[in-house]
Formats: sequence, structure tokens, C-alpha cells
Amino acid sequence: MKNANYIITTTTTTIIIIIIIIIIIIIIIIIIIIIIIIVFVVVIIIIIIIIIIIIIIIIIIVVVVVVIIIVVVVVVIIIIIIIIIITIIIIIIIIIIIIIIIIFNNSSDCGDPTPDHGTVNTTETTYGTVVKISCNHGYVLSGTSITKCNADSAWSESATCNPYGKEVLYMIQSCNRSDC
Repeated sequence: MKNANYIITTTTTTIIIIIIIIIIIIIIIIIIIIIIIIVFVVVIIIIIIIIIIIIIIIIIIVVVVVVIIIVVVVVVIIIIIIIIIITIIIIIIIIIIIIIIIIFNNSSDCGDPTPDHGTVNTTETTYGTVVKISCNHGYVLSGTSITKCNADSAWSESATCNPYGKEVLYMIQSCNRSDC
């Protein structure tokens, strides 16, 4: 019976060893599965972090591009405004120069239009002045009696006062004011 006890003890020991080995294998398999799950979770977390970093980089690039576009548009608008302001200033300067030229040209003096043996109704002789010319007694007007000072500093019409002929002078002297 010694042998039978020995076989039972040996068999029991072998079964215990096999059970311990199976438990160790199951623990190793569980550890491997846990490691695989941890590695899988870490890989997924790394992939999510990489995706988040890529999205952040894309957002930064988009923001930078939008800012650059806004800056370029603002600079172009400022340049256009500056060009418009400079153009307006140039136009104002040209208008001022034209006004100054007109003022100086308008103040040009045509000189005295009074003919010999005649008179005028004003002493003004600058641009735009209208003058009525008349002749002294004994003289008759040759030309028009109204003249105007032009921008070229010349009178529009010229007139002279010529002496009356003897016949006209006699008629004037003998003329009674009521029947002439």
C-alpha cells in the first residue's frame, strides 16, 4: 500500500502542479491580454493626440492665412484710400492753380480806352469792365460806343472821335433843340 499511497501522492502532486501551471498560464494570458489592451488604448490615445495636434496645426494655418488675407486687404484698402486722398489733393491743387490763373488773368488791365476828344463813363480798365464811350462837342464817334475789357488785356471794340464836317457843324449850331 505504500506504493498506492505513493502513486496517489504523486498523482495529487502532479495534478496540483498541473493546476498551478494552468493557473500560471491563465495569469500569463490575462497579463498578455491586459498588456495588449493597454497597448491598444495607448495607441488609440496617441492617435487621438496626433489627430488633435493635426487639427490644431490646421486651425493655426487657417487662422494665419485668414490674418494674412485680412492684413493684405486692409493694406490694399489703405493704399487705395491714400491714392484717392492724393488724387483729391492734386485735383484741389489744380483747381486752386486754375482759380489763381483766372484771378490773375481777370485782373489784367486793358489800359485806358478813352479816345482823343472823347470821354468814358468809368475809370475801371480791368477784365470784364464794360465802358461807354462818347465824344466831346464838335466830334462824332466812329466805331461802337460800348466796349469790353477781354481776358487777353485788349478791348473788344475800338472807337475814335472825329471832328464834324462843316455841313454837320453848321446843322448842329443852327439846330434848335426842339426841332432837331
